[in-house]
Amino acid sequence: MSGVFAARIGAGGVTGAPAAGGTARMLCLADGDVPERTAALAFERDGERALPALGGRFALLLWDRARAAGVLARDPLGHRSVFYTRAGADLLVASELRALLELLPSTPGPDEVSVAHWLAGTGVPVGRTLYAGVRRLPPGSLLRVGEDEPQRWWSPAPGEGPSEAQAPEFLRTAMASAVERALAGAERPAVLLSGGFDSGSIAALAGAPATYSGVFPDHPGVDESAAIAATTAHVGAHGSERRFEDASALAACAEFLLEHHVPPASPNGFVWRPLIRGAAADGITRMLDGEGGDELFGCAPFLIADALRAGRPDRALALARSLPGMGPRPRRSWVAQA
Repeated sequence: MSGVFAARIGAGGVTGAPAAGGTARMLCLADGDVPERTAALAFERDGERALPALGGRFALLLWDRARAAGVLARDPLGHRSVFYTRAGADLLVASELRALLELLPSTPGPDEVSVAHWLAGTGVPVGRTLYAGVRRLPPGSLLRVGEDEPQRWWSPAPGEGPSEAQAPEFLRTAMASAVERALAGAERPAVLLSGGFDSGSIAALAGAPATYSGVFPDHPGVDESAAIAATTAHVGAHGSERRFEDASALAACAEFLLEHHVPPASPNGFVWRPLIRGAAADGITRMLDGEGGDELFGCAPFLIADALRAGRPDRALALARSLPGMGPRPRRSWVAQA
């Protein structure tokens, strides 16, 4: 079953979620990913040992009626979410936070640790939410019904990566494969295009799709019109632009908060939402974007920490000085912070 799910698990079994066949009472899977029946039969036969054989994006609640036993599981990269909390002897589960809150008699208070991290800009700690007592299952983890703490069922396997010479073609092949999968079965796809390298790469690999972009002609410091025009011309895409003049990021955040009961992860909703709604009105059936590009193409400072742990402060210092944006003569305070 694709979409949002919410369920209550108690002494009488699972309620509040439609049956999915087999021993699985409820599964939430993306279109084109693991079939429900396959997951149900695998769990019936192998129990938790079946999880490593499941590919793609998934959030699962697998329930074996015969044994009155179940497990929550989330895919290794955490594409889809699982939220849960206790309500007396029952376990409440949902794929979206707002759906879980609707199962509770009253809204929980704030989780003080999570709120402190969120205000400090360090992110909500893994496994927690902004609501007291409401947990989020970490990626690649499972929670056995009846237990309190999740367990990891997946960990990355160490292995040799491509050489520096092989890396560009390796990356291109992997990205092309990801775009091909994302476009599979899409009748009218489009790309949410900015002037950056990430969404531009997606547009090029998608093969002249329709594109939707936000432009800011009254704010030259953030306007990427020239780069957007160059990209659409290069890939032969049909571009649609929306001018933003007096748009409010705060209003869009408030709209998101009222709808989802949590603040958005990014303030860019005031650009994305009108563009996506416009694309939907045009008949676009699937929208790709470059989200995740900062993490993929950006520079993470973890290698600096590795150099320090290996007793190579000279290497750590060189890496810190070479970070993007440092310039030829970076300030000492910048290097120290890195």
